Amino acid sequence: PRHILHHEYIVRDASQALPVYLVHFEFDPEEEEKIALPLCDNCGVQAAKLYCEADNASFCPACDTKVHSVNPIARNHTRVEINRRPGRLPGECPEHAHAQADEYCMECKLPICPDCRAIGSHSAGEASKHKRVPLQEAYDHALRAERQSLPGRPDRQAIEQRLVAQLDTKLIMVQETGRHVEDEIYNSVQRAVKEAQELAEDQANLHLADELEAKRQL
Repeated sequence: PRHILHHEYIVRDASQALPVYLVHFEFDPEEEEKIALPLCDNCGVQAAKLYCEADNASFCPACDTKVHSVNPIARNHTRVEINRRPGRLPGECPEHAHAQADEYCMECKLPICPDCRAIGSHSAGEASKHKRVPLQEAYDHALRAERQSLPGRPDRQAIEQRLVAQLDTKLIMVQETGRHVEDEIYNSVQRAVKEAQELAEDQANLHLADELEAKRQL
């Protein structure tokens, strides 16, 4: 499944951006979105990863945990990956945009539809003999192969939680440092004010003494 990525940047100077890749793409704002995952039905912000048939709703991982932890009945709801939800269309055929792909060619590494087998690329010749499997089976096989190729890969959620914990620790350190600096500045200002008051009092006393001495001499 594809993720919805949302980034916000504030670039105040062109020197802040270091070009690494030049990406060219075409965008039609009136075209229907066909790639991105649907948004979570609960928060409406994050990409939905799970589907609950009992609620007839799609949830992001965080909302799924929150919604299905309220009571034992909700915890027993069966959830499936968003790409396995009932009634989901498998996707358009890359060769015939009007048709839905239902099989996957293991040799061409492409999804194919009934039109491909009847009149298209896999209707005759060697391509017609290629090994084909149901699209969902190919999807499951790809997921299993990815997991087996990276057996030691750490859980992404655990990594994110660890990074968030590290950021929280750094934030606490910054806040503590800021409070310490603020206290130092306050103490310095208080000392400066006290010294100024003492100096003003000394000058006032000297001025008063000079005035009394002048009056005595008169």
